[in-house]
Amino acid sequence: MKKILILALMAFAFAACSSDDKQTTKEELHDELYNKLVTPEMEIGLKNLGVRIYKGINPPRIEGFYTSGIFCIESTLPGDVYKGTRFLDTRFHLSNQNELIISVETMQIDQSNNTFQSISNSEGTFISGSGDNFSIFHESENKPVDGHNTISLQVYSGTVVRDANGAITGIRDFKIALLMKDNNGWEDKMPNGAGRVFVDPENKTPAITEKEYNNYVMPKKTAVDRCFKGLFLDQLM
Repeated sequence: MKKILILALMAFAFAACSSDDKQTTKEELHDELYNKLVTPEMEIGLKNLGVRIYKGINPPRIEGFYTSGIFCIESTLPGDVYKGTRFLDTRFHLSNQNELIISVETMQIDQSNNTFQSISNSEGTFISGSGDNFSIFHESENKPVDGHNTISLQVYSGTVVRDANGAITGIRDFKIALLMKDNNGWEDKMPNGAGRVFVDPENKTPAITEKEYNNYVMPKKTAVDRCFKGLFLDQLM
């Protein structure tokens, strides 16, 4: 079970600004939130994973529904057994985008039989970028059954693809990075700053309709496939 750490201070900061200093406040807020979420140690981890971070106070409007396969293409952990593993497909619902704030809902689907596996929500999540490039950041407090709680960071980064009319048809070079921010000293967890990066195995992250997003089968309670292809990303922390 993981608890999303909501960045409620963002809404407060925007509400407190006047029109005269809004641009400056956005820049300051961008830097404050980025530095709060991404430590220098984690910046090194992201660089080692080959994840490009798009900073900026004018990210593209990317509200909508998307789907992506989840394949571990890189890891900073030597001999990582999960590198080269495909995980549950993930559908994304991005909504309520306002300035540097966006809500993210992720739904995990077993691609072998289109069965629903889990869903999570994050409100008040930080988004940055400019032009068609964006990065989304959010922290998760992971509370596994062993009681070894940790804090991790997920980063979604990519470039929106548009048709001739400017409508978004998908995301190009979409990467998901999952890094350890604070392992609280637990030796059985990955080191701080270490992590993995995931991509769609076919390099496709298309936009889908709301109907397609909600098209799935509920699994039988007696049997849920939990082989390697059915692992959840948050099980890795």
